[in-house]
Amino acid sequence: MGKHSRFGRFFRSAILAVSPLVAAGAVSAQAVEPHEPLTPWRIAKAVNDSTAHLVHVASGGSLHAICTRSECDMFVEPAAGCVPGQVYPVLANSAVKVGVMPSRCVLVRDDDQPKLVVHIAKPGFLVGSLLSARDLSLAFPTQDGLMNVLDIRMQGAASLLRDALGALPAQAAAERGPDGHAALDAIVRNSVSRYRI
Repeated sequence: MGKHSRFGRFFRSAILAVSPLVAAGAVSAQAVEPHEPLTPWRIAKAVNDSTAHLVHVASGGSLHAICTRSECDMFVEPAAGCVPGQVYPVLANSAVKVGVMPSRCVLVRDDDQPKLVVHIAKPGFLVGSLLSARDLSLAFPTQDGLMNVLDIRMQGAASLLRDALGALPAQAAAERGPDGHAALDAIVRNSVSRYRI
């Protein structure tokens, strides 16, 4: 029995000596796991030096911000599409404000690929939320009569804009009628094929 007890003590000592190394290995293995991105926003395309196109993809669609150093235009690209020319009331909900924003479904050509988007006519509230990192939800009707909701995290969007433009937009796009597309028009002037409405 003496032999077995010496072996038992040796075995326990070996386990105690190896345990911290195994635990350290487990900790380091956890440290290399990929982290969630800091922001769900990304630069969609490099339009030109003075215009940035950011996109936030969520279930049900995506929110796009096309900004110059002076203003931003915003639109939703519903996954289910929209009816061209149809007016869509978009309900915006954040911690500080709830409201309905007028919008309309328009056909946009992006590198000669047409797509239907819901253009936000008066995006001031959305731009303010983007620049101040206030998360919000957008709800809009779908073609089959239901409601689609996009949960938008604004974290990191302002930093991406600052990096792309060298500065943040001075102010939100001026309040316009449903046909106003100031930042989109600027892109058309500066690009041969991008975003023709």
